[in-house]
Amino acid sequence: MRLLNSAYRVTIPLVVLVPVAAYVLRTSSDPVVALIPFVILWLAASALGIAVSRYVGRSRPTPGRGSSEPVLAGFWIRVVAFAIDWIGILLVGFVLIADLGAGAAPWVWVAMIAAYFVGCWGANGQTLGMMAVGLRVVRSDDAGHIGWVSAVMRFVGLTIGVVCVYIGVIWVAFDSRKQGWQDHIGGTLVIQTGE
Repeated sequence: MRLLNSAYRVTIPLVVLVPVAAYVLRTSSDPVVALIPFVILWLAASALGIAVSRYVGRSRPTPGRGSSEPVLAGFWIRVVAFAIDWIGILLVGFVLIADLGAGAAPWVWVAMIAAYFVGCWGANGQTLGMMAVGLRVVRSDDAGHIGWVSAVMRFVGLTIGVVCVYIGVIWVAFDSRKQGWQDHIGGTLVIQTGE
């Protein structure tokens, strides 16, 4: 199972880079040379994903063994997951904006970011970054699936926390239940999955 998880984490950067590579192949005069940086980036991102998954796998207890309480995700591992998400968002966003033109840029970014986070949280409680490091968003009262309303409220809370100079996001580091403003507003917790 762990080998399957590592293989899956290696493919995440590839899935994110495919649209970028397709755009480069379509627009470049020398596609082979233009793809070299993307291959290097994919290898580096894959190595980072494996290293992070091994680090996370060693450093966390498995939820459900010896305790009925889920293991809460700390600040730094959530930062890593958020960074992985933003790398993918930026790569896909730049390709979309290049295709749609600069006039559509603000609306493309807003729609893409909202759809990504709300869609991932509402569908399975995990973004790609959270999958890569073994985190999941759950309801704070019973650790169940958060659903679409909580996903939307969590995104609203994340937006407020980011607009307020990231204070709402940094709040995770100081909260006893490791909840940021997005978690308090959405009624959620971020836990370690043990996978």
